[in-house]
Amino acid sequence: MNESEIFPNEIWLKIFTFLDLKHQKLVTSVSRNFLFLVESIWKTKLIKLKPLFSQISGDHTSVKLKVVMNAILNEKAVPLDQYSSSDLYQVLTKYKTLSTPGKPPGCDHGYVFFHDYDRAGCKFLDLHQKWPRPGEKSLEKFIRGNKDLVYLNIADCRENIEAVHHLTTQCTRLEVLRMFATDPLIPYSEILKLKNLKFLELQFDTFYRDHREDLLFSLNQLPLLQVLKFHSCYGMTDQHVVSILERCSKLIILNLPFNTKINGWFLESLLEKMKSHSKIDEFPQNLSSLKLFINTAYIDLHTVIPELYVRTIQDEMKILGLDLQIEYVHKKLSSFNPKDFNE
Repeated sequence: MNESEIFPNEIWLKIFTFLDLKHQKLVTSVSRNFLFLVESIWKTKLIKLKPLFSQISGDHTSVKLKVVMNAILNEKAVPLDQYSSSDLYQVLTKYKTLSTPGKPPGCDHGYVFFHDYDRAGCKFLDLHQKWPRPGEKSLEKFIRGNKDLVYLNIADCRENIEAVHHLTTQCTRLEVLRMFATDPLIPYSEILKLKNLKFLELQFDTFYRDHREDLLFSLNQLPLLQVLKFHSCYGMTDQHVVSILERCSKLIILNLPFNTKINGWFLESLLEKMKSHSKIDEFPQNLSSLKLFINTAYIDLHTVIPELYVRTIQDEMKILGLDLQIEYVHKKLSSFNPKDFNE
């Protein structure tokens, strides 16, 4: 008696959906029929997931999962419905691994070095450790196997100056870039050459006004940018914000820094543009979230937009589809680009 005489395929299919990936894999070795049924479950799951992988959100863990999975699927030479059993299992195993939360290496130790130079085809790198110096040979070795990196997160750029430069100049397919504890002496102009960048999150306090102006007024050079998050950027003003809003037309999420000279009056003109339903190309029509701080430790209280007036603007923007989050604070940061800063 074969398995189809015990239960019809519909029942076996239902049973197999309750198994985890590992046990589904074991079932495929029982018979060709079971292999076919499990493959159909795997293909159905991936076909449903694939459209979601192209959607960018503000949550970096979710974005990491999506861009990495999208890159893995796009490098396959055949359509999803033609994947072999081993391909399906490999892709779903990667999806499960990325979906499982875990603490990155090096988070609990103050002096941990990165040594995984031999790893190839990573697609992502969470650099919470220090890259040993001099690191040119090890960096070249890593980059040779990971030119197609799509996600890069560097927890301490000051401790990894050489690595930051090599990775951001050589890994030109990056779609997500997160840089913290940056060096205020470095312009990081190589960011503007990452034409595939969709998600940018960074601290960018700098000693040089020219460095700040060059970056903030040139963000339109990133044509696919959808999420922009600044944790710190001393000296940013309303003028910079207006420039970003006018030039970065694909933005959906904009988080502005904690330590700025923004007085908030740009919100008036932004609301007027939204009310007019303007279709000019340079305005981000899909902007759905805007977060900012009015920090009176950096700007005169008498020059900022009144809080009661802001609440009215906030309500009107909500009706028009924009979630405006604004907080009035009075607090100075201890230093430029402080480590582990979380506003």
